Amino acid sequence: MRPQVPRPLSPVAADRIEGLRVVAARDLMHAPRPIDITLLGQRVLVRRRTLKLSQKALAERGGVPSQVISELERDHQDIYSAQLARLAKTLGVSADYLLGFTDERAMSKSKGAEEQTHGR
Repeated sequence: MRPQVPRPLSPVAADRIEGLRVVAARDLMHAPRPIDITLLGQRVLVRRRTLKLSQKALAERGGVPSQVISELERDHQDIYSAQLARLAKTLGVSADYLLGFTDERAMSKSKGAEEQTHGR
């Protein structure tokens, strides 16, 4: 059996492929940074302990299964954005902080943040 020799691309096909390469490269330049799941788990753990909450208590207050908290803290769990938002609010920090996009824990001044701070 003879090895197959690739056929040359037509000019139209070559332009389409090159166009896809340009689009893919442009998308990569603007792609969001990957989430560091290890940092996320560490920040949840440290903040939970600072607030003296058990995994079960955090799960109940944050409205997420306790298994999610446990697995997240051990770097074995991805998390849905809605769960992340509830956890961040419960922990009194921003989601950006938990995800490692900022080192500032403060969340925007909202009713939820003030309630967490003042224990209402």
